[in-house]
Amino acid sequence: MEVLVESNSLMKAPTSELLSIIQLSKSNSFTIPKWTDGDISWDRDWAPQRITPWFYLPSYQRLPVEIQRRYNQLCSLAINEMFCLFEEEFLLSVLGTYLLKPGMDSELREALEIFCEEEIKHSEMFWQLSQKAAPQYYPQRDYFLIKKSQQKSAWFFNQVAKSPDFFVFWVWMAIFFEERTLMHSREYLMQARLQPDSLSPAFFEAHKLHLIEETRHVRLDEHMVDHFYRGSPKYIRTMTGIIMKQMIKNFASPQRSSVAIAAVLKQEFPQTSVAETLDRIMSELPSLATCKPYHQAKFGDHACTRTRKLMGQFPEFKGIWDVLSISRG
Repeated sequence: MEVLVESNSLMKAPTSELLSIIQLSKSNSFTIPKWTDGDISWDRDWAPQRITPWFYLPSYQRLPVEIQRRYNQLCSLAINEMFCLFEEEFLLSVLGTYLLKPGMDSELREALEIFCEEEIKHSEMFWQLSQKAAPQYYPQRDYFLIKKSQQKSAWFFNQVAKSPDFFVFWVWMAIFFEERTLMHSREYLMQARLQPDSLSPAFFEAHKLHLIEETRHVRLDEHMVDHFYRGSPKYIRTMTGIIMKQMIKNFASPQRSSVAIAAVLKQEFPQTSVAETLDRIMSELPSLATCKPYHQAKFGDHACTRTRKLMGQFPEFKGIWDVLSISRG
């Protein structure tokens, strides 16, 4: 299946581009595959190592290969959960609030309705994949590795959905998250090209398919900024800049899912030496906040090109990337 490659041009998009996006949704989409046990491949990685945080920690290399692989697989499940949490419980709730209101341009409304339908499909795909790969963790569709994050986020997400014009930072969270999603998918494609048969066929296919529709979704970025953000009062935009800087700082040093993953690994590999290495890894996690290779892989120009350029149009985002080690020279 052909994957469209979109331009990174940030010129003001003509209204006709919305029609192009709408038309592409009818000709360039996918249906969720029916995966078998053989498609999962428990003897392979489920994600490229470059997108997994522990890969950048010194003690990770001390783990036996089989435990490194198991970490990789659990990290892949956590990524699936994060996609479902953000797309299903956050983004769809906020856009649902706007789509109930009158006055939106008809083309933008249709494009966003399609966007929502596709995000529902993406969430369904990742739930199905997780349940196939780890039925013991997902007897029902409930979060396993990011459960604490989901519980802490639920109230906050609800408040944003109730007052999206005030908490308008959601626009930038969407832009940032969607572009990082593209980066994840492209890492899968690159590893499959450089190291054929190194990844689970099912996880590779899911992220390849995800890229097809997400490539269209990022073309909505400028329209969302123009419609939902550009006219916001200065104090709201200032608040948005502060919130987004903190959010990027949090993403630069992820720890919550790692705690859950380490707990699972200690159960599955109860050897004392493994537990000691896992404890060292957990003690090293804060170092990701200043780890240049990690920040380059996750937040470099190749990963956040559109987000950086769009934010560059607004003074409230000046210096926002300074929290990253790659911005400090």
